[in-house]
Amino acid sequence: MHFKKKPLVLIIIFLFAGTVFAKDIQQHPQLIKGTLKNGLTYYIYPNDYPKGEAVYRLFIKSGSVNETDEQRGLAHFLEHMAFNGTKHFHGNEIVSFLESKGAKFGRDLNAHTSYNETVYKLKLPTTGGMVDTTLTILADWLDGLLLEEEEIDSERGVIMSEWLSKQKPEAEVSDVLLDELMNNSIFGKRKVIGDTAVIQNFKYKTLRNYYESWYRPGLTAVAVVGDIDPVKVEKMIKSKFSGMKDINRDNPAEHSIPDYARAEARVVINKDLQKPDLTMIQLVPLSEPVRKESEYYPYLQRTLLNRLFRNRLNALSFTNNSYAKGSVGISDFLNTKGILMASVELMPNKIEEGVSLFTSQLSQIYKYGFLPAEIEKVKRAFISSKERAAKSTQPTSSSVLMDEVYADFYKDYMITTPEEEYRLTKKYIDCIDSVSIVDELHQLADPARTHYIFSSFEENSIADSVRLLQFVDSVLNKAIDPYHIEIEVPSQLLEEEPVAGRIVSEKEIPAIKGTELLLSNGIRLIYKESVSAKERISMSAYRKGGLFALDSTDYVNGVFSPNVISLSGAGNFSRDELSYYLAGSSASVRLLIESTRAGMVAGSSSEDIETMFQLLYLKWTQPKADRSVFELAKKRSIENYQSKNITDQTIFFRDLNYLMKGEDYVTREMTDSVMEAQLQFDRMVPLFHQAFGDANGFTFVIISDMGLDKLTPYIERYIASLPASEGNHETPYRYDGGKIRTTAAQLTRAAGDSERGVVSLIFQYSDIPDDTQRFGLQSDLMSGVLRTKLLAELREKMGMVYSVSVSAGLRKYPAELARNTISFATNPENSRLLIDQVRTILNEMAANPESFVPELENVKLSLINDMAVNVQRDTYWSSYIRNTTFNEENDWDYISNFPDIVRGISAEELSDFLAAYYNEDSIIEAILLPKQKKQTNH
Repeated sequence: MHFKKKPLVLIIIFLFAGTVFAKDIQQHPQLIKGTLKNGLTYYIYPNDYPKGEAVYRLFIKSGSVNETDEQRGLAHFLEHMAFNGTKHFHGNEIVSFLESKGAKFGRDLNAHTSYNETVYKLKLPTTGGMVDTTLTILADWLDGLLLEEEEIDSERGVIMSEWLSKQKPEAEVSDVLLDELMNNSIFGKRKVIGDTAVIQNFKYKTLRNYYESWYRPGLTAVAVVGDIDPVKVEKMIKSKFSGMKDINRDNPAEHSIPDYARAEARVVINKDLQKPDLTMIQLVPLSEPVRKESEYYPYLQRTLLNRLFRNRLNALSFTNNSYAKGSVGISDFLNTKGILMASVELMPNKIEEGVSLFTSQLSQIYKYGFLPAEIEKVKRAFISSKERAAKSTQPTSSSVLMDEVYADFYKDYMITTPEEEYRLTKKYIDCIDSVSIVDELHQLADPARTHYIFSSFEENSIADSVRLLQFVDSVLNKAIDPYHIEIEVPSQLLEEEPVAGRIVSEKEIPAIKGTELLLSNGIRLIYKESVSAKERISMSAYRKGGLFALDSTDYVNGVFSPNVISLSGAGNFSRDELSYYLAGSSASVRLLIESTRAGMVAGSSSEDIETMFQLLYLKWTQPKADRSVFELAKKRSIENYQSKNITDQTIFFRDLNYLMKGEDYVTREMTDSVMEAQLQFDRMVPLFHQAFGDANGFTFVIISDMGLDKLTPYIERYIASLPASEGNHETPYRYDGGKIRTTAAQLTRAAGDSERGVVSLIFQYSDIPDDTQRFGLQSDLMSGVLRTKLLAELREKMGMVYSVSVSAGLRKYPAELARNTISFATNPENSRLLIDQVRTILNEMAANPESFVPELENVKLSLINDMAVNVQRDTYWSSYIRNTTFNEENDWDYISNFPDIVRGISAEELSDFLAAYYNEDSIIEAILLPKQKKQTNH
C-alpha cells in the first residue's frame, strides 16, 4: 500500500517562497554566542536559578564513527581517560579536587560518548574561583590530556567491566534495533563500546592519534550556563582556548544513513526476554535546522504530530484487549537521520491478534490522519503552554537551558525567547489542520520501506521473517474505515458550588516562613510562599493509612481502586470528556493511595486556579468507577500475569524479596488466581471513600507566590468544604510491616539471564533512633562515603566493577525499618573476592574513623551545597513539609541549622553508625550468577 506524494512543483514553490521571505528567528538577548579564530564556538548564558551554581559543557562533534578499525572503542575509552590525568590535574586529581568542592562523581561530573558526539558535563558552585578552575579543566580535556601508560592500562579493566555490565537479554534486541537503524552504514561498524580485543590490546599511540585528530577547537563548543558574570567568563574562555591550534581545519567527513530500499523483517528469540515486542521502523528525512522563521513551521508540525500520535495511541491502548500498549513517534537519530518508529508490547497468547490490531490502527492513522477535534485539542493545549511560558516570570533552571545550547550546537536550533516562540506558534499554528497533517503523513509513511523487528521469549506463528512480512502485508491490504469518536463535553465542572467552610485558627511557622491553618472540617493546611514559581500554585495532601490500613481481603482491591477511579472520569465527565474539557488548561489533580498514606498532588498557573480547585473538589467528592474500565483492567492484569515469562532470574528476585520481608498478603506475588478471587467491582468506590470520604485528619501543603489572602476564598470554598466527620479519624494501620529479616543470610543461585554476576549486600534493622532526621542524615553521609571508598578500591584500583551503588532508606510506619544496600555487577569469578573486599573496607572504616575523614568532609560539603540549591526549589519545600509532618518531626529549624548539623557529625559518630547498621551479623548476601542458556536467532 502506497500513499500519494506531494507534487514536486509545490515543494519547489514552497521552498522558493521560504528563501525569499526567510527571516532570522530572534536569538535570546541574554545568550552570548561567539567563535574564536581557531574555530571554537562558545556559549555564555547568565542565569541565576539556582543561585550560586553553574552548568558547564564541553561539546565535541566526534565519536566512535570517526575511529579507524584499530581504534574501535577508543572514542569512549578516551572519554574515561579525561578523568585520569591532565596538564593541571595529574592522576585522579580532577575527581578528588571537584569532590573536595562538593561535587558528586556521576552526578555533577560526568561524560558520555556517542557515535558522532562526545560531551563532558560539570555542575559546580560559582564561588571561590571555581568558574576559572572549571574552565581550566575543560581546556585540559580539549588540549591537555596526559594519557599516561599506567593509567591507560588501569582503565582497560574498567571498560571491560562496563562492557560486562551491559550484557543483558534486552541488549541483543537493542543491538538488532541499532543495526536496523544504521542500515549498513559506517555507524553499524562503530559500536561505541568498541571491540573488546582492541580495548585490551591497543597501542598507546593509537589512542593519542584519535585524541590529536578529533579533539580540535573547530569541532568543539564550550558552554557555561548559570550564576556567572558573562563578561568575565568570556575573557576566561578567550584566554584559555584562543591559544589552541586547530591542526586540521577541514571538516570531518559527513556520514549518512541510507533510506530503506524495501520492507524487511528480523526476529529475535531469547528465552530470557520478559515480553514479546514488535517494532516498526521507517527512515525519514532529518528534521531541518530552525533558525529562520519559515523553518519553524515544519518543526511545529512535527511537534504537534507527535502529540497527536501519543493521544491517539493512549486512547487506543486504553480500550483494546489485544495488546498491552503501543506508541509511535517521529524523532532524530544521531542528528543524522529521521525515524518514524512504532512499537507495540504484545501478549504472548495474542501475538497475531495484537499485531493485526496495532498495524491496522497505524494504517488508519497514516491513511486518514486525525480528526479536527483531536487536532484542535492538541493545538489548544500547545498554544496555551507557549502563552503561559511567554507570560511567566518563573525562572528556568540552568540545566534546562543547557539542553537548548546542546540543540543549537548539534541540531542548529536557534535559542530564542519564550515570547518569540509564542509569536511564531501563533503565526503558523493555524496553517496546521487535518489536510496538512494527512499530507505530511502520506509523505512520511511507506509500508513498502518499513523494517520490522519482532522479539519474544518463545517461538510462535510469526517468529519468522518471511511469515512476519506476509502477515503484516495481509493486514495492510484489508480495507479500513476512518477513526470516529463522539465527545459531548459538559460546560462546567461542578453543577453546584460547594458550601464554604472556614478557617478556625492560624499560626505562623517562622523557621520556614510558613503559616499553619486549621480548617473547620479538621484539615490542617500549611502554606509557604513560593521560592521559585511565579504566578503559580502547587498543592499536595496526605493522611496516614493507605493500603496498609486495609483489611487483608481488600488489599488487592485497594491497589486497583485509585487507577480504576482515575480512568473512569468524575462526576458527569467520562475520562475522555474530562481530558477535552481541560485541554489548554494548566490545572491538574491526581489522587492516589500509597502503602502508608492516601494523598493528592495538584497544580496550576494563576489563571487556572479556580479550575484546579474545582477539579480537586469534583474528583474528591464525586468519584466513579466505570464497570468496563474495571473489567478491562482486571482482564488485562490477569492476562499479563498468565503470559509473564517467569525465568530463573525472576524466581531468584522473588525469593530474595521473601527472604528480606517474609511472605504475606502484601509481599506475595499478585497472581492470576489472587486477582480472580479478590478483585471486586463493587469495592472500588467504597475503598476510595475509605481513603478520601472523610477529610478530617488530612494535611494539605500549598506552595505559591499568590499570597494567602488571595488563596483564602478558594481554601474555604473548596478545601474547608470537603466532607468530614468530627473527632480524630486518623486511619490505623492493619499491616504490621512484614517479617523483616534482621539476621545474616545468603542466597546464591546460578539463575542470571546474562553473563554478569550481580551482588547485593543488604542490611536491615527494625529499631531506629527517635531522631529520624539525624539518623537519615547519618545514612546519607555514610552512603556517600562508602560509595567513594568502594569506587576507589573496586573500580579504580582493582578494575573489577564499572560502578557501585550504595543506597539507604528508612520508614517509621507501620513499623520501623532501616535498610542499607551495597550492590554491583562484576565478572562472576570475582564475586566472592569483591564481597570479601567490601567486608574488609567496612571493618577498617568501623575500626579506624580517621581513615575516611577526607571522604567525609567532601560528602558533607556536597550535602550542604545540595541543600543550598534545594531550598531554592518549591518541589523540595513541598516534599520536606509533607515528610516532616508525616513523620512527626516538628523541628522546623532543621533547614536553617542544616550546615551546622552536618558539620557537627564526626567520623567517630559515623564509625559507630557503620558498626551498628552495616553489621556483619545482619548481612544478607544475594549473589546472582549466570546460568547456562541457549538462544536462537533468525
